[in-house]
Amino acid sequence: MNRLAGIYRDLKSSLSTEDSFVRNAAYMVTGSGAGILIQLLTVPVIARIYDNPEVYGLFGLFSVYTNTLGGMAMLSYNMAFVLPEDETVFNRLLRLTLVTSALWCLVITLVVAVGGAQLAAPLQLDGIGPWLYAIGPVAFLVAIDRILADWSVRQRRFRASTIYGTANMAVNKGFNIAYGKFVSNHTDGLMWTHVLNYLLNPLLSGLFVIRNFRSAVFARVSWADLVATAKAYRHYPEFFFWGSSVQVLSAGLPAVMLPVLGFGLESVAMFSWAIVVLEMPLRMMGSGVSSVFLNKSAEIVQQRPDELALHTRRLFRVMLMLTAACMSLIYLFGEPLFSLMLGPAWRQAGELASVLSIYYFFRLLSVPLSVLFGVLRKEREFFLYHMLIFVVRVTSLMLAALTTRDLVTLMMIFSLANAAVYAVFTVRVLNLAGIPARPAVLQLLAWSLGVFILCAAVKGFMLNAYC
Repeated sequence: MNRLAGIYRDLKSSLSTEDSFVRNAAYMVTGSGAGILIQLLTVPVIARIYDNPEVYGLFGLFSVYTNTLGGMAMLSYNMAFVLPEDETVFNRLLRLTLVTSALWCLVITLVVAVGGAQLAAPLQLDGIGPWLYAIGPVAFLVAIDRILADWSVRQRRFRASTIYGTANMAVNKGFNIAYGKFVSNHTDGLMWTHVLNYLLNPLLSGLFVIRNFRSAVFARVSWADLVATAKAYRHYPEFFFWGSSVQVLSAGLPAVMLPVLGFGLESVAMFSWAIVVLEMPLRMMGSGVSSVFLNKSAEIVQQRPDELALHTRRLFRVMLMLTAACMSLIYLFGEPLFSLMLGPAWRQAGELASVLSIYYFFRLLSVPLSVLFGVLRKEREFFLYHMLIFVVRVTSLMLAALTTRDLVTLMMIFSLANAAVYAVFTVRVLNLAGIPARPAVLQLLAWSLGVFILCAAVKGFMLNAYC
């Protein structure tokens, strides 16, 4: 009881302290939670409006291509935004990131403009029409959105980012429903919603979130300064870019490979809806917390490096409990929840979410911790780990497709393979923070095996009772 009381007092003190890790994390988690609540209220409506799996599958491919190319456009310079202490140095880094993003997306636009007709079939985008030529411009909007998000982390604008990000989601979902209901429930409604999100979010960030936005964007930076900045941060495009690119490519890999492996656009739609639900806790506890953890860890490494292990261990313990709770619910109730919320047409998406929750347990656990690779300047190792993850994903999908034509079985094989590699990844990150490998492995094994055995037993009992 005394220990619990002490934890409560520490938590209360941290929440009341301006700019503390706990308070900033609470802002991000609260905002993500509000976003998830909006999704929970609107997803059942959207799924019933856009109820053609092939339509949603086509949009899923478009969003994968634009998000992947946009995520790669910055050459990972944005990952260094928290490092410069001098604002002049940061302004040069910001300009360099904007220039590389613009050039990257311009090249993509020109390639599609020249060879769009030849690219449509290999990319599985035959039915997308003129939207094929929007891939480059939309990718640029995605890149700008990411740049502003990382800029807000540098400025620790967590509260403002939370408020306006939630407002954007509410507007976006409202537009999605209205367009599908009153204009068209085909692919164009989903496409316009996707574009609106990446137009409105940067606009709100530039106007209300980022301090000194105009002065930084229009600061005088010479080409000599850009070249010098590129040399100073060359490790990011040399190592982090490839690791990040492999990571981004891996995220969309199943959606791209499923049609190639003969599973069709309907399988892409089922997978996409499963990921929508699985990404909710990832955004709430993973991406939200990782932004704050990145900022705080950079400060600790620079000023109090001996505290990094303790800081990381605390986050790891909290993430273990929260991750276990979230993924257990999806594993146990994915199928009936999808059928109830989205309608019978999407029942298989619930089955996929259930089996993929095994992999997402380890992924969600590792996301906030993985920022330590950048803070500790382990760019080469970051790249090698994500190359391993990419190879495991491709191999597991291809081997699974050779052994089964059942989509759920294929995703189970994919999920187990990814769970194993992310477990190793998590242990290595803890080790980098100064936490010995053996206790980290034992704690991770105890939690994961305990949770999965309990969930399997409960699910078996539920199935027997139902039958």
